[in-house]
Amino acid sequence: PVHVPRHSSAPAMMRDPKKWTVDEVLAFLDFCELSELRAAFSKAGVLGERLVKMGDSELTDLGVTKIGHRKKLLRALKD
Repeated sequence: PVHVPRHSSAPAMMRDPKKWTVDEVLAFLDFCELSELRAAFSKAGVLGERLVKMGDSELTDLGVTKIGHRKKLLRALKD
């Protein structure tokens, strides 16, 4: 499950991440303060089902070149 603070205004993130649409994945990137990754995820059509299975190398292949960004995403998905 994705950790979403109670004060978050992102109700879609309360759904099972595996069921997220591309738009919900993009909203998750915004929530994680990683909006600069939106274009790559949108272009690749990343759905939640794929996102939750991604590891470090797949994120790198997608263009997430900064290790801090990869760790932040992986941690948020794991929590």
